[in-house]
Amino acid sequence: MQEDRNISKLNEEGLEYNTQREKIILGQYGRNIQKLVEYCMTLEDKNDRNLAAQQIIEAMEIINPRVKSMENYKKVLWTHLAIISNYQLDVDYPFEIEIEKEIKTKPEPIKLERKPPKMRQYGKIVEKMIEQAKDIEDEKMREAYVEMILIQMKRIYIDWNRDVVNDKVIFDDFKKLAGDGLEIPENFKLPTSYEIRNRYTRSYHKKYKKNQNKRTSRNGDN
Repeated sequence: MQEDRNISKLNEEGLEYNTQREKIILGQYGRNIQKLVEYCMTLEDKNDRNLAAQQIIEAMEIINPRVKSMENYKKVLWTHLAIISNYQLDVDYPFEIEIEKEIKTKPEPIKLERKPPKMRQYGKIVEKMIEQAKDIEDEKMREAYVEMILIQMKRIYIDWNRDVVNDKVIFDDFKKLAGDGLEIPENFKLPTSYEIRNRYTRSYHKKYKKNQNKRTSRNGDN
């Protein structure tokens, strides 16, 4: 009953289920990168699209640092950008993009940075994302990127602290990390802790069920 009341409350607040949202094409980059790519595709001027695409590539590199262990990883990133746009993004690609070509390379060990993060709970990735956001000139794209950072910070905080967090804590921490270089978009509201945890639970059970089906299938073949 409590769960039904929570779900009803979420619907009243206008929140969506993942099943109501557009499918994420490449999960390692998340929904917000996909939204940035979609926004980039709406820019009429090709120079603006080229600049936005370059900034998205840099954000993808920060969010998915494992890609750096791949051979010719810059081409991998640009190929992933093309895939996310369903090969519809018209920009000047620095590499020849081959449609539907699967990239498989053996990852190498990731080098760890020795300089400690300013706030240990968020790590260096959030700091890099904030610095990246400061370089984005397009206002709408910068605001979308800041919103993505704030959601990521709350997700990390919940996972690290394993407790409900007051959104003011996230906003205050963001201001400390960003300084005067960035502003939180007006009227922006973070997803609730319940919604973030519910997404994790759904994702976990979906992956678990998929693995169970694979094991059952293999056992049936024996």
